[in-house]
Parts: sequence; C-alpha cells; structure tokens
Amino acid sequence: MFDPTIYENLKVVIEGAVYELDLNGNLSVIDRVDNIDLAKMSRDFSLTFTKRDGTVSAKLTLSANTQTLSAEILDADTANLGCQLKITFYVNVQHPETDCEAILFLINKHWRKYRPSVTQHLSYIYGEYNGEFQDAINISLNESINESHISEVKEFLASIIDTLTSLEHDF
Repeated sequence: MFDPTIYENLKVVIEGAVYELDLNGNLSVIDRVDNIDLAKMSRDFSLTFTKRDGTVSAKLTLSANTQTLSAEILDADTANLGCQLKITFYVNVQHPETDCEAILFLINKHWRKYRPSVTQHLSYIYGEYNGEFQDAINISLNESINESHISEVKEFLASIIDTLTSLEHDF
C-alpha cells in the first residue's frame, strides 16, 4: 500500500485550506504550480493568490528535496525530516529607500513568531519604468515543517491574509 510522504500530506492540507478560503470569497487563487525535478528528485508546489480584488499578491511555496524523499522511502529516521515553506509577497513601491524599511517593519510585526529570513528584491522592466518598482518580499522559515505543523496551517494562512491586508492598505 502506498504511504504518502511528508510533502504530499502537507501539500494536500495547504492546498485544501487555500482553496477553501478561495471558495469562501476570502482569497482569489490566480496561479498553481506543481513541479517535480527529475534530475534532482525535488518537488515544489506553489499557489499564488490575492485578496478578492486585491493589488498585492502572495505566493506560498512548499518544497522537498531528494534527501527527505529518500529517507522516507528507506524508512530512515524521519524525526528530523521536513519540507521548506516560503512565502513571497509582491507589491509595487515608489520610494524604495523608505518603503522597503516600512515593509520590513510590517513583515516583522506579522511574522516575528516564526523567526523567518526576510529578503526584498526590487525590479522593473527595462524600457517600461513608470516610477514604481516591484518589491518581491521573500519570507523563508528557517526550520523545516512536517505533519506535526498541520494544526498551524490555518493560523499561518491568517498571517498571510493579515500581511496582504496591511500591504494593500499601506502601499
């Protein structure tokens, strides 16, 4: 009988929770990606969504590498195994010198309990600069997650929604 991996179990729960928020009208899923890299035997799943009629988007990505998969298949010690979770928010900013600092403060307010790594990447399309930069705010959890974190998924999604609301309100 097939035994689902940590990645597959987390993916099903996260996907169901996000689509439930979409069905209830709280979010609008705008993209879904499910990749398997056969060269590295890694897997990535992401959902991109906005609040209804929102201008700021969030991309939630769940990843698992070959070490996790092989340890599970070989019934190795799975106590310390898990997946990586990353959230990227996309918002347009006009004053990067001040806006990025304000965004970092806002992110720390909503995410401090997760102790994430936060980076911001500014970009614009050459020849189409209109006075705004797209800020991609990457939030990576420093610890792997596994099935023991399933009960925290709704709280985690609530943090994403709160962050989307704050970014839309302030930027």
